[in-house]
Parts: sequence; C-alpha cells; structure tokens
Amino acid sequence: MIKNNTILELYYKLAGDKRTSIEYKELSRKQVKAKLEFEQGIEEEKCKQLEQLLNITYDMSEIENKEWFIEGYKIATQIMAEVYNRNN
Repeated sequence: MIKNNTILELYYKLAGDKRTSIEYKELSRKQVKAKLEFEQGIEEEKCKQLEQLLNITYDMSEIENKEWFIEGYKIATQIMAEVYNRNN
C-alpha cells in the first residue's frame, strides 16, 4: 500500500495545479465582500476574534480536504487491486 507521504505529495501537487470553478470563484468573491462589510460594523477586538475563528475554520478545511483525498486515493487503489486480482 502506498504510504500517506506519497499520497500527500500527490495531493499538494494536484492542489497547486487546481483550477477553481466559476461557482467557487463567485462564492469566494461574495464571502470576501460579506466579510469586509461585517468587519466595518464591528469593533477591532471582535474583528480580531473573527479573524482567529476564520483561520481555525480554514485550517480545519485544509486538514479535511487532505484526509478526504487520502481516503479517496486509498479506496481507488483498493478497487484497482481487486480488479487486477480478479483478472489474474
């Protein structure tokens, strides 16, 4: 079985080459706009707390994306191995 390090190397290569969809870009633009509008209406301390919360959320999303990629890669590898074993 391929080690997670190899899978992670593949993940980072693909993530670096990834092009986002039009839908994602539109949501990203809306998020930035909403965040800026929200920040204008709150005090500086709350703004810092919001930034911390968003950073934690972004970090969690990155970890979740890696874990799902690894799991998907493992499942695909298992399926390929089963098909190969049935044909031999």
